[in-house]
Amino acid sequence: MSAAPKITALLGRERPLADVADAEIGAALTELWGGRAPATWNRNRAAVTSWLLRCQTKKHWAAPLVPAEAERRKESADETRAVAKTTIHRLLSRRGTG
Repeated sequence: MSAAPKITALLGRERPLADVADAEIGAALTELWGGRAPATWNRNRAAVTSWLLRCQTKKHWAAPLVPAEAERRKESADETRAVAKTTIHRLLSRRGTG
């Protein structure tokens, strides 16, 4: 299930977006993804932000915003690089490695 349906389920499927406060969006984000990795938080936060903005601009619905307190989280740069399969085979086929 993607981010928007999870938020909707948590806040109430039948509840109009106009009745949802910004702080409730932040609380729902925290409840659903607050303890997850920064990349997971950022991905879901961006999806919810995009969904809410689409509701406002394309559908012309009154909708809350993601509050400033639910800011993006800093992600660690992953410097890990894949080793080519041919390099692994060459290293394993060398004498003295088995």
